[in-house]
Amino acid sequence: MRSCLLILLCIPLLTRSQVTTYNAGQSFTCITIDSNYNVWAGNVSGVYYLNKSGNANATFAQIGGTDQFNIQALAADHSGNVWVGHNGRGGLTSSLGGMERINVNTLDRQHLSPDRNAQCFDFLLRDGIGTLNTAGLAVDIQGGIWSAHKYHQINTGDQYILTPGTISFKAASNNTFWSKGTWVQYQNNIDPVEFPYPAATCNPGPTETPQARNVYSVAADSTGVWANVAAFTARNGTFFPARLIKYDLLGNFTGLSFSFADIGIPAGGIFNGLYAAPNGDVWTTISAGKGFAVRRGVNWIFLNSQALSCIIPAGTTFNPNAIWGNKLGQVFIGTTQGLIVYNGIGPVNSVNSYTLYTTANNALISNNILGGAAERDSVQWIATSAGIMRSTLGRNYPLSIDSVNYTSCNQPGLNRIEETLKLYNASFQDYHAYKLETEVCSQEGPNGANCNAQYVYKLIKSNVALNAPTPIDFPYDNLSPIFLNRTNREEVTRVVEEKIAAWKPENFETNPQGGIKYISDILTPGLAALNALSPNNAKIPFLSEYVDARTRDHWMNEQLAINPKGVEACASYRLYNSPFMINDRALYDGTLDNQLCGDKLHSSIYDLVWIFPDDKNLTFTNYTQPGHFLYPGKVFRYLVEECGKVKMVTLGTGASYCGPTFVGRMNAIGNVVVGSILFKNIDLRLKKTFEAAGN
Repeated sequence: MRSCLLILLCIPLLTRSQVTTYNAGQSFTCITIDSNYNVWAGNVSGVYYLNKSGNANATFAQIGGTDQFNIQALAADHSGNVWVGHNGRGGLTSSLGGMERINVNTLDRQHLSPDRNAQCFDFLLRDGIGTLNTAGLAVDIQGGIWSAHKYHQINTGDQYILTPGTISFKAASNNTFWSKGTWVQYQNNIDPVEFPYPAATCNPGPTETPQARNVYSVAADSTGVWANVAAFTARNGTFFPARLIKYDLLGNFTGLSFSFADIGIPAGGIFNGLYAAPNGDVWTTISAGKGFAVRRGVNWIFLNSQALSCIIPAGTTFNPNAIWGNKLGQVFIGTTQGLIVYNGIGPVNSVNSYTLYTTANNALISNNILGGAAERDSVQWIATSAGIMRSTLGRNYPLSIDSVNYTSCNQPGLNRIEETLKLYNASFQDYHAYKLETEVCSQEGPNGANCNAQYVYKLIKSNVALNAPTPIDFPYDNLSPIFLNRTNREEVTRVVEEKIAAWKPENFETNPQGGIKYISDILTPGLAALNALSPNNAKIPFLSEYVDARTRDHWMNEQLAINPKGVEACASYRLYNSPFMINDRALYDGTLDNQLCGDKLHSSIYDLVWIFPDDKNLTFTNYTQPGHFLYPGKVFRYLVEECGKVKMVTLGTGASYCGPTFVGRMNAIGNVVVGSILFKNIDLRLKKTFEAAGN
């Protein structure tokens, strides 16, 4: 038998996620963080403000003079202002609606009104915004302010005048806005081709349908601004379906326009939310419970409840403008059934890249998430139908430093492992690979409130014994290379590999620590060939003539004493073998097999590894050092967070120091057996530790 190879775990962090509640019982529709890191929120009763430097635990206080405004959007610029989008008292006429500019230092307020710029009106210049109904706001990279507008109308006797929705823009250096596709532009023959003036906006005939041309949201990236536009018909009869369109930072149409058909979304509904990520991705939500779509590169990916069944429960709808993100790549999506969080690193079309947070499992005050904003990336301020939450839910950031990649260790042997394993495959006799999956926790089980990847990562990183095999993790049967290398080798190889392919951990007998007790639980019944080689192979007691409890405890304590308590990047770790393995390795070291391999083993008592934790991606990779029984090799473990559960996935790959010989092949077979058991036992120990942490 031989010692295991290396170690790795992808597991998450976060001591219990903290949720602080403000203004409980009040519904809020939007929220933003200003340049002083104070927080602003809006609802049907006006604008609210939390001065964190004055009293971080106070409730949000209403800003005077805004109590008649139904707030729909908020955005903070780079110059000390918060911009407020609203429709006044609400309703189709949007009385007193428009925008407000509030100085974050003095709280002075300026009201902005739209130009009178619609068919049936004489033009009147005001502040340049499009309508009294401001639905969305964005600040671009140059400090420009962009607003999305839905229509407003005026009914006076037999007069029906509709001011269509539009996109408005103000450069940082300008005092007034200008708008796209206005009546004056149409009259002057400068109607934008991508956004022309709509039909039937002035006293429409009995067979005409007024074309509101609503714009629901805007979002800025480093090159321009995206807008969500509802379907409408232009005055010349051209029909424009619901679309996403993009303008550059000067307000010029870029030519990018995407309809439902272009993205692969079934007809019906509207694009109702937008987020432009720092990496260039564009995220948009869709009404009518249809899901959301992501543009990565030049490709669109559409995701709905069929694609992400446990992340988007049946009946989920996506709230307008309830989508935001942070510089770490995470994206937060507000729905009527909880908060969906994309982890920022996984494939956008994989269920494993998302987590759904709800009142049932994560202490949310409401499942109806109406808006949000990231404060310095790690903290989310979330507007809900039952108040405001300050939360660390879904956070994904380094514990200390952002460990970039394994080359930061500057270890030639580690680099050699990566390069060598790229060339290896199953055609090499000594190559081995195994995969193991273990459910660590469930949000419905013990300590379920902490069942998330970040918490588990922190748990493991704080205790190296939860990341590295110890003598108590080894199985008890004496299946060493001494036995595997005897006669009838081909039959042994065939039977062992066949048994490994069919093993079921739930049928194993466990040891006192809760791990797998015997190798023969995997390999028997039916392993006559192997049993014939070693009559004493079946169920050898752990305490045998080879070793006593004092020896076992000695090596266990030695490992714990000599290694760092927690996982440290690039540090060397001694992985002590079990008493049986120490005995077997001592025998093996003196045989012809080891001599044929060049006597390269470092020690019979322990093997050395490097452990590389990645705080950003929440993974651990263990690399074997020269002199290890399985050099070059590595074990990579990562966490899957899915449907309220956390599962550990272990991928062990590597070769044997003996190389692609028959001896190397036997070593590889043995590691698939022992490596699988070792990491299953570590997983079971981790599961017990996690559950106990909740007591």
